[in-house]
Amino acid sequence: MAYTVPVRKLLSGRFNVERIPVNSTNSARLLAGLDEWINREYDVIHFNAGLHDLKRVPNPAEVMLEQDSIEGGERWIEPAAYRENMRNIMRRLKMGGARVIVATTTPVPPEARHRMAGEEQTYNAILRSEAKGNSVEINDLRRFILPFLSAAQRPRDVHFNETGSLLLAGQVAAAVLARATPARRS
Repeated sequence: MAYTVPVRKLLSGRFNVERIPVNSTNSARLLAGLDEWINREYDVIHFNAGLHDLKRVPNPAEVMLEQDSIEGGERWIEPAAYRENMRNIMRRLKMGGARVIVATTTPVPPEARHRMAGEEQTYNAILRSEAKGNSVEINDLRRFILPFLSAAQRPRDVHFNETGSLLLAGQVAAAVLARATPARRS
């Protein structure tokens, strides 16, 4: 959410950048909302899901609000369900003919609330596998942002400061530009 406006500015005059009207939270809710939120043709769709999926919550079947998370609860969406959700999201998005790009989940730092450091790597492995199997391109935001973490990520938080949001926006805009037109290489 924090890099949408900078992406919009970076792509101004070339693309109309839209965002779904809510925080989809996890992959199950994203999948459930696709027909409502993606209801016309797009040239490029760039999306991500994962940070909420691996979040620890008291009762995954009932929780819907950010404040309902707790330390040491169950993951909101377990890896097997995440795999199925990502497979279905990718297939659904590709049906419209858009170039689909999925971003990897950015790092979960030590002491981040409601999440376990490094657990994003399990979800990213699933994402990579499903992207490959569905011919969806990957924007590796995790790898991109790693060298900048100390200056870009809020301490003990999965969210990014303004510098981090601008860096991520630049990477997202570059991914969209690179994939929106036919390859320029010979």
